Amino acid sequence: GGTYQRITELKNVKTKIIGFTATPYRLDNGAIYGKDRIFKEVIYNVPFNELEKQGFLVPLDYHVNKAFTETIDRIRESKGLDNRFNQEASKPIFLQAVADVILENQLKQTIIYATCIEHGELILKILRESGLKADIVHSKQKNTSQVKIDSLKNGEIDYLINVNILTTGFDFPALSSIIIARPTESKSLYIQMLGRATRICEGKSKGVVYDLVNNFERFGGIDDGATPILFTPKNMKEELGVIREKEEREEKEKKEFEETRNVEFKAISSGKTYGVG
Repeated sequence: GGTYQRITELKNVKTKIIGFTATPYRLDNGAIYGKDRIFKEVIYNVPFNELEKQGFLVPLDYHVNKAFTETIDRIRESKGLDNRFNQEASKPIFLQAVADVILENQLKQTIIYATCIEHGELILKILRESGLKADIVHSKQKNTSQVKIDSLKNGEIDYLINVNILTTGFDFPALSSIIIARPTESKSLYIQMLGRATRICEGKSKGVVYDLVNNFERFGGIDDGATPILFTPKNMKEELGVIREKEEREEKEKKEFEETRNVEFKAISSGKTYGVG
């Protein structure tokens, strides 16, 4: 946005300006076109589906986990999505879910998007404990990010956790799977993440997205008509099942207690029977 703005401030009023972008919106102020925007209108647009049809991009399969949707919606309503979600994402049930997705689907050369450095480090710890070759890139590392990226590309590691580094300007055509372990309010960021798995490469027929936080429900797919494949990681399914059973059992016990109390506390007064509930 800043670069575009500087260009449009050129004093030569005869200068004609045209912009090319894959994501015509920014996190801070939405679309870059329209009334009072940098550009007034979109004069040409090539849909993802058309680029896929022409063989410039591969299609995506979307695997979406809805187990955390209610939690994320509640946090979003109270503002501070990233900071509040970090607390939830740091819980063992969520961290183990990342490892389970990898192990259950036998993923290789995968990028995992984390919410913050601390969250990324926790994911890294559990992946290594699971015997997986993984590393992390983030802004506080000095001159090591490219080495780790190269390690993913040449197969020295299979999983690279990313904290706000590998979105724009990162190109690795062989990458076929991504795990999104962070919610976002930015459609631009969301599409940039998805785009990492759409590059064409010999032997690659599609990219696969595992959306652990259901960003799909908010933004949809990068391609028109995309339909999500709903799933729940094994550990979440087991733990949520235990929680659900506990809640159902408590609800049943509460109902039985109230029914028993109504019977025991019946009193006859003035010829009338009162149920105390």
